[in-house]
Amino acid sequence: MKKILFNKATFLISSMDKFPNHFKNDNGKVLDEIAIVGRSNVGKSSLINHLLNNKQLAKVSSSPGKTQTINFFNIDDELIITDLPGYGFAKVDKTKKDMWKSCIENYLLNRTPLKLILLLLDSRRDDISDKDFIFLSWASHYQIPLLVIFTKTDKDKQTISDKKIQKITSEYKIQNFLSYSIKEKNCKINLINKINSYL
Repeated sequence: MKKILFNKATFLISSMDKFPNHFKNDNGKVLDEIAIVGRSNVGKSSLINHLLNNKQLAKVSSSPGKTQTINFFNIDDELIITDLPGYGFAKVDKTKKDMWKSCIENYLLNRTPLKLILLLLDSRRDDISDKDFIFLSWASHYQIPLLVIFTKTDKDKQTISDKKIQKITSEYKIQNFLSYSIKEKNCKINLINKINSYL
């Protein structure tokens, strides 16, 4: 596969239960997929918009739990990025949360074109949440390729942010990770290079 440059991104579809088994480009090639997951308010939408160079592509909200469907984006007609509902804060009833859990697990475990999961963690936290730990353990158990992204690194002094990231990656034995700030162009470049290395 040629290197994906992330020059053009288009929204395809939102759904929680009905979407194509896979997406193809105009040449009939099945497109690889990368899923973005994390707790609500971790900065998923901001990262997606920064990575894809479109401030309006993913809806950013001050209220946690804005994303309530799986959203599919086509990148350069070479890759699909999926934005999954955040976990932790969404104000919905248990029935709907259980439906989300079932649908998301089904997608992550059975989606054939899925090549990588980006797990977003808030770099400002001194530790990860119980749900973050559960997801890390779950991905490890099923041997799903995982890249951890520490978001919002511009919110703390770099030395403080680096120490928190070092503590968490060491404690939870996280080997594949990157720090990310939407204010730093190099973060986008580093993530694009990392994604291409997985593909």
